[in-house]
Amino acid sequence: MKSIHFTAATALLSRLGSAYKWPDPNFDEIEDVYALQQGYAARDFAINVMPCVEGGDGEQHAATWLRSSFHDFFAYNAAEGTGGIDASIFFEVHMPGNDNNLDFNDTYINFKPFHSTRVSASDLVALSVVTLHSACGGTTKIPYRYGRIDADQASQFELPSTSESIESLKDKFAKAGFNHTEMIALVACGHTLGGIHPPGEEETEPDDGHQGEDETEDHDDEEEHEEEEEHEEEEEHGPDHVEIPHIVFDSTSQTFDNQIAIEYLDGTTQNPLVIGENATTNSDLRVFSSDGNKTITELASSFETFESRCSKLFSRMIDSVPRTVTLSEELQVIDLKPYVELALDSAGQYHFTGRVRIRTTPGAGIIDDLWDFEVSIGYADRDGVWSNFRAPAWYAGDAYGLYGESFAFFEFETLLSSKGISKFNIETSVPSTGEKILYDNEGGDYPMEDSIIYEKRQSCVSRTIVNSKRDMTVTVAVHQNRTSEPVMLHFVRPEARDGTVVPRLRTEIIEMEKTTQRKGNYVIYKTPLSLGVNLWRTSLDIVQRGDNPVKLEFLRTERCPEVDDDDRNA
Repeated sequence: MKSIHFTAATALLSRLGSAYKWPDPNFDEIEDVYALQQGYAARDFAINVMPCVEGGDGEQHAATWLRSSFHDFFAYNAAEGTGGIDASIFFEVHMPGNDNNLDFNDTYINFKPFHSTRVSASDLVALSVVTLHSACGGTTKIPYRYGRIDADQASQFELPSTSESIESLKDKFAKAGFNHTEMIALVACGHTLGGIHPPGEEETEPDDGHQGEDETEDHDDEEEHEEEEEHEEEEEHGPDHVEIPHIVFDSTSQTFDNQIAIEYLDGTTQNPLVIGENATTNSDLRVFSSDGNKTITELASSFETFESRCSKLFSRMIDSVPRTVTLSEELQVIDLKPYVELALDSAGQYHFTGRVRIRTTPGAGIIDDLWDFEVSIGYADRDGVWSNFRAPAWYAGDAYGLYGESFAFFEFETLLSSKGISKFNIETSVPSTGEKILYDNEGGDYPMEDSIIYEKRQSCVSRTIVNSKRDMTVTVAVHQNRTSEPVMLHFVRPEARDGTVVPRLRTEIIEMEKTTQRKGNYVIYKTPLSLGVNLWRTSLDIVQRGDNPVKLEFLRTERCPEVDDDDRNA
């Protein structure tokens, strides 16, 4: 809910249209990953596909993502409601039809920083299709829904083979819910990007049966910036990984367009699955010509026809999930969203800092002129008494999302009184007109908790690697009035497992240790942890039960700043 105040006559603009209430534990993380693709404070899920070109490693990640998603989807049985997008592909690298293709492992490594208890690997598989479509030139928005559940083993699947008859291919696509015409279109849509490896050549690396483990040697007391890159590269490819070039499907293999259809019809195609020397493996030729070239001719007629049809087919593909899974409604990005932190200095003084993200996509209707626009934060103490002071926020930068979405970020920081904080609101204003709009989180204000404070700086993950491990000490400050109840750490530990690069996310519940340290009216609690060198990106909750329970949810681990570890404890 928002209140609108006018000190001058102005027109009422459209504002927040949804009933979003902050925070929303089941929505906020996936919305951030979806919305903030590039720019200031971005999550950067699209970093490997924006721009949609071949990377320095010789791999076109957009094509790899698309192939990974198709192979994951194709286990779908429409009649039985089983299979589909469930991330089982990451257990299936060495199964028939996948040809030991390590591109699928590479795909998960791209996803790894975003995989969590809040965002499943299968939701990331689906998101990758939406992301690459937008990044590579797609314009018809593919609706994105979330809520997929990850498989914990390989599926039973029959992938299409390049040597199969057209009748066999039609049967397999029909089993997955796609008719003859849709099969032709989906193959063309999938082959507008990238290409294939030369016959008989695949990317290789040694298989020790432990794909998810840290593939590193001990590095005692080595500082880590360059070494981190080496660890990540080795984890992604293995020490003896060999890159093999691709033979592309069309002349614009880095653009989502209908050139694959145009070149097929005009005789200029170099598609290896159309003009290959071995007619047995020319599967695209069999598929495209199987209805007398009717469908492929329609797809070649215009970019708009091709792109629109592909968008609809991709949407159906990524929404093919087991019938036991219920997907969300289409994700809609939030027009105005806060990100806040509360910290204590050594004297126990409260530091309230954060950002406000405001949607600036044309039609959003909040900001007309960035340079004639102001943002401020009001707050109330723990007794609910509002301060007369509003903390001003300053413009900090822009972020960009899919299909032309854009956002402006405003940052603020202020000191609070000894009475702490219980809630805040956000006010926007237009100085030239005097228009002011108060955003109060649908009438309930934005809640803040000051009885337990996560000490983010002291809880960072060490950059020093010892015996292939990184240390961290989870640190929280607990108000002296709440120390009678135990403080519990719910720590999500990623664990390597056999047969897949995807770690198991296991939650450990640990009672935190009360120390003799204090910061003003707060007592410090700590829990030391040791993490795998490449398994440190995770999350934790801080929980205290009792008459007035407190839960700080989904706190993400972060590496320490590039300073000596001792400095952060100074």
